[in-house]
Amino acid sequence: MLLGARLFLLNRPSARAQEALVELAAASSSGVPPQLIECDNLSFESVRNAAATLREATETSGLDVLCCNAGIMMQVGIHIKRWVQDCF
Repeated sequence: MLLGARLFLLNRPSARAQEALVELAAASSSGVPPQLIECDNLSFESVRNAAATLREATETSGLDVLCCNAGIMMQVGIHIKRWVQDCF
């Protein structure tokens, strides 16, 4: 039985994400290091890959809590595949 929480961070690859991972690992008392899963919300393929990775990582233990705190800011010159079809 696994006691404590397993923490997964879904972020785009960045120095800030790595810094957060190191900081959270240092603050963890569970002995289970947090895991970074790369997820770029501007790419449907990246989101699907991150979901598959998370599903695999939690297949036996399950997922008890999910906190979603992502935002997408539309910017000129950034094209999101299928954005218009999927959202509007």
